[in-house]
Amino acid sequence: MRRLRGKQPGPFSKGEGRLLNAFAHLAKPLGLGVFRIAAVSRACRCFLASESGHDSFWRQVFEEKISLKKIKKCDAACKALFARIPSGLQSLDLLLSKVEWYCRERESISEEALKVLTTKLGNLKKLSLDMSCHDEELQTELMRSLPSTLDSLSLAMNMEEGVVEVMAQNLPRNLSSLAVDFHMMLEGDLSAFLKAVPRCLKHLRLGLAEVLSKKDLPHLGAVIKGNAGLESLVLDLENNGDCTGKGLVQVVQSFPPQLRQLEVRMTQLDLKHPGLGRAFAAGLAQLRQLQSLVLDFEESRLNPNASFASDVLSAVQSELSECSLNFAACDVAPGSLASIADLLSRQHRLQRLHLDLRAQEVNGVVPGIAKRWPNITDLSLSFFNSDLSGPTMDVLSAALPRNLTSFKLNIDGCSQLAPKNIETLLRKLPAGLAHLDLELEWKTVCGAKEIKFPPLLQTLRFHCSALYEPGSNQARFVQAFCGAIQPLKVQSLKLGFAMCDFSLESAAKLAKCLPTSLRELEMNVDGVVNATDTTQRWEETLRPLQIRFGEGVQIPQEGSSSEDRREKLSSLFALLR
Repeated sequence: MRRLRGKQPGPFSKGEGRLLNAFAHLAKPLGLGVFRIAAVSRACRCFLASESGHDSFWRQVFEEKISLKKIKKCDAACKALFARIPSGLQSLDLLLSKVEWYCRERESISEEALKVLTTKLGNLKKLSLDMSCHDEELQTELMRSLPSTLDSLSLAMNMEEGVVEVMAQNLPRNLSSLAVDFHMMLEGDLSAFLKAVPRCLKHLRLGLAEVLSKKDLPHLGAVIKGNAGLESLVLDLENNGDCTGKGLVQVVQSFPPQLRQLEVRMTQLDLKHPGLGRAFAAGLAQLRQLQSLVLDFEESRLNPNASFASDVLSAVQSELSECSLNFAACDVAPGSLASIADLLSRQHRLQRLHLDLRAQEVNGVVPGIAKRWPNITDLSLSFFNSDLSGPTMDVLSAALPRNLTSFKLNIDGCSQLAPKNIETLLRKLPAGLAHLDLELEWKTVCGAKEIKFPPLLQTLRFHCSALYEPGSNQARFVQAFCGAIQPLKVQSLKLGFAMCDFSLESAAKLAKCLPTSLRELEMNVDGVVNATDTTQRWEETLRPLQIRFGEGVQIPQEGSSSEDRREKLSSLFALLR
């Protein structure tokens, strides 16, 4: 279109108008749920600012989601863009977290642009706003502009001093859905907000990482209990030092019985209060309609002799369709982890299961769990740095559900595994698998003589970590790997061999064997490489891929192959051992 090639704006031709309408009609059928503007040129700004009537096109755009992550001329572009928001718009989703506001050092969005935006918010029923801004006046103006017509509100931002109170005063009273993430709030009275939360919600999501105080816990419990019609509840209580004792007990006892979705993240907390496990169990036991359960206790402090995990998991009585459990780096006794198998034995409708048992003793647990997931279609397992042994790994491989379509496995740091266990895993992957995500140890996977992937894969992520150990079987591995991926019809391939003994020759072979169906490629081969493999030679090999697929293809830079770096890494890894 001539308008997009830099010519001055004027009346749109019939052909251009049809093209614009075609964009609008094709957005949803093609699955383009996220409409992204990556950069705005002078010509595009002229197009946005034109007075021609194309509101049907812009309504289609703004009914979805717009991201301004990489806008360069952000103020002029945003003013033009905001001005084109249709006045009768019902739903607006703005991602402004990468845009600078009122920044003197470089171009930013001005107060005038904000005023243009706020005048367009009046009739919205759904608003989602994600922004990073440290200007109190701007935040306050946005909070005062929240439409009273809103049914759904999602806010994610740092709050400056006094802004929380303003938000509390201007929260729409008829909300059915509220999601607020304070991004580790800088200042403000959280209790004022909690007291103002409407009591007619069906969906509540609160990101409260590092912002809660002991005095806020009773108010939080009252908010949850007061919304008797809640169907979904998401709480992020990460790293709140005051989240202990009776206050936390009140929160977990307040779950409304008709909840269908519950997600609680209690990472890096002290959960040793003697009554907390029983209170949590009592709160879960009454949720007979629960379908989706997410419990995250990563790096939290549990009493290893107590039955916290057993109490909590045994209390679940409903039939779940989705379950995610994270006990990574917790002091959980193996006997208590066995309650996961007991929970799964009651879940005949479970389709999605995510388990994170990093740094746990899992050999006695995995066989019992593996017998309990015949109907799973989406499975995610992390045994990073655990004691997972070869025989246990083989049991897991043999027990993978045959109707599995998505599988994610992290066995990095599992030093007891041998190459033959990797071969068995790849050979046992279900034939209908569409999405595969593997994190492995380089020295283990390099010893595998046979690499095989399911024929119907659409996306593959294959990441290896390494303590630098030269003399690996990389040539044999690369040959087997290339032979396995070349006939596939994958559209997305993400390869990570950073810090592995991966040569330029191997990278060149890999580049030549990529599937013809590939649409997205990420490749990281940076690390300790042969000193003769200069940056120039790497660029000659990988630049064509970078031109085709973008910056996701990373080219090793000068110094990554130096002897000095080798010595430093070898010393560091020796200490880690």
